[in-house]
Amino acid sequence: MIKLSKRLKAIADMVPLCDTFTDIGTDHGYLPVYLLLNNICNKAYASDIKKGPLMRAKENAERYGIGSDRIRFVLSDGLDRIDCPLNGRNVLSMTGMGGKTIADILIRGREKALKYSELILSPHTKQAELRRYLSENGYRIIEEKHLVDEAKLYVIIKAVFSGFSESEEYSDIYYSFGDYIDEALTDEEVREEYIRQYLEIRELLSNNNSLPQKRLQELSDKEKQYKEVLGFET
Repeated sequence: MIKLSKRLKAIADMVPLCDTFTDIGTDHGYLPVYLLLNNICNKAYASDIKKGPLMRAKENAERYGIGSDRIRFVLSDGLDRIDCPLNGRNVLSMTGMGGKTIADILIRGREKALKYSELILSPHTKQAELRRYLSENGYRIIEEKHLVDEAKLYVIIKAVFSGFSESEEYSDIYYSFGDYIDEALTDEEVREEYIRQYLEIRELLSNNNSLPQKRLQELSDKEKQYKEVLGFET
């Protein structure tokens, strides 16, 4: 049986039983192969923008006995060349890229993205930008996981389309940390990583001679957000 990293296993655990799973930025294809082997999805699309990762994904599928009747490999920039399933419960995953890149893919492929029941997104950077895009464009975040894998903090976001813009309801802290941050901070590894980030911001502020005023203000605002979220005195 295929063994996933802690991060990929957390993503897999968020995928419901579904008809089709589409993995954008599939890399080695471990995630769709795992889901197919465990009958979590019936069929899968494994897509990447580069030929190399896609070939490795195909080799891994063949190694575990997953045939072309269950998985399709697509060389595509985002959703550009994905033929979305029309019926059933279908899940779209985008991981291993920045939040702005994910948002750009959703913007370009909006009509296709709306055909999926759930989105599972793991932005390596720009989480605030992605949460803002989702809230302003009719998506509702229904679950988040924060975890540390190999000394790196990851955030996994599960969203559904509600059709209602909710941006006016949210604060900057929400966009930066999400609605599930209190639960996430009960994990000691996660809390330690957020404290490390906070101390890094403080260090930058203490050596501020060469920073432009705008950047200083951004860091100061961020420091206040971290203090509030971590429960430090402000």
